[in-house]
Amino acid sequence: MNDSPNVNSNVAVNVRYAGFWLRLFAGLIDSITLAVFGFFVSAATHQISGYSLAERFGPGWWMAVCLNLLIHWLYYTVAESSKDQGTPGKVLLGLKVTDEAGRRISFGKANARYWSKILSGVLLYIGYFMIGFTKRKQGLHDVIAHTLVLRKDANDTPRRPLLTGLVIGLIAVGGISEIMILASTLPHPHRITDQEMRAALGPKVFEQTDFPQGKIMDMTHNCLLKENRKGITSEKAMPMCVCLVQKWVERFTLLEFVTAGNAYWDPQRVPEAVAKKSAIDAECIKSTMQ
Repeated sequence: MNDSPNVNSNVAVNVRYAGFWLRLFAGLIDSITLAVFGFFVSAATHQISGYSLAERFGPGWWMAVCLNLLIHWLYYTVAESSKDQGTPGKVLLGLKVTDEAGRRISFGKANARYWSKILSGVLLYIGYFMIGFTKRKQGLHDVIAHTLVLRKDANDTPRRPLLTGLVIGLIAVGGISEIMILASTLPHPHRITDQEMRAALGPKVFEQTDFPQGKIMDMTHNCLLKENRKGITSEKAMPMCVCLVQKWVERFTLLEFVTAGNAYWDPQRVPEAVAKKSAIDAECIKSTMQ
């Protein structure tokens, strides 16, 4: 005899459907969690590829978007078909995703639910608002995938304190991460594309050095930004910044360069490193002004 409750039966059972506002709050928790992961993925993509994320529809931008979409898909489908039966946001709020018989869903059904959310969203989000007025609190994606979102009872797996702490920690830094991501993609009147910057730097600057490509691009971006703040356009500042970056990479190791800019890391080596950097700065300023 099957002891699991069948929510389709006419027999009165203690089934508690998760309402619109509770699911919305769980979704916000998941969105912030994914935003934090997205920030670190985007930063790693930039460092590994050397492409700037500020250039919309550029190579680095597309790499970050594709990786974040992959994480987003796995986050929902794997979590909702796991033993926890829900994403971290749902688990924190004591919710679980089930089939219409109250059972754990398969990975295939989790995918059906995930991709059906496209329809819930494109139809002016009506598919999501359906949760608020349907009998079993189902969104359009739930109806299509034949799933339910229920409140857990005493017999279900208890909430996990470690997961709770992890998600709360991610939420705490989520706002800052989102601001940083948005700030990095804001248009700038003097911005030069990555392709133009790479062409100006030349291929040799990226070879035979312990500087990561992302660091070299960052150094160039920061140099241009510094000049932009003085009212100098990137086009005019580019020759000097290229000269600086090329000589920094040629004459410094990564550790020496960081030491020159961060005196508290190694005070004993600072005078020599700073003097070398100052000499390079003066050399490039003089050569580009001639």
